[in-house]
Amino acid sequence: MKIILVKGKEGLLKFPVPGRFILESRNAPSALIETLNTLGDQGLERTLDDSAIRRITIPDCFLTADAILTTLQNILEGLSVHLEAIHRTVSEELPFLALEKAMMLLTEEGVDRQEAHRKIREVALAAKELQKTIPISCEHILSDAFFEKVRLHVLQLVQEPLRFTGRCVSQKAG
Repeated sequence: MKIILVKGKEGLLKFPVPGRFILESRNAPSALIETLNTLGDQGLERTLDDSAIRRITIPDCFLTADAILTTLQNILEGLSVHLEAIHRTVSEELPFLALEKAMMLLTEEGVDRQEAHRKIREVALAAKELQKTIPISCEHILSDAFFEKVRLHVLQLVQEPLRFTGRCVSQKAG
């Protein structure tokens, strides 16, 4: 499937070619709003405006909605899950996700939240730079003396990566 790039707020966004149709159809709801405005203004007077809406705009809205849903179905049926890629990404990002838990535990231990945030940011940025050359573990990130009070607890949490996935386990299909 071909991919196109569309400039968005977050930079370049990747869309499969059928996805471009969906992206460009974002203006379709305005036709429905115009239809409702005309109905509100004229009621059921059956003027030429109302006649054109009934003959052209309303069927176009239904056809557009049908095309959007068909295209979305085609895109979603082609999705696949690469478990190895997910495992690799989780392994790479888990030490950094654990720092959020570390910050919460540190503040529960009485450490100033801003001081904890500053130290975590410093450690995370250094570890992210080092990660470009070697794999980073949670033990490496938490080796700083600042994390002494919470190190064991965070390392126990990291043993179960599903604790860092939020509600996705309860929201999965099937």
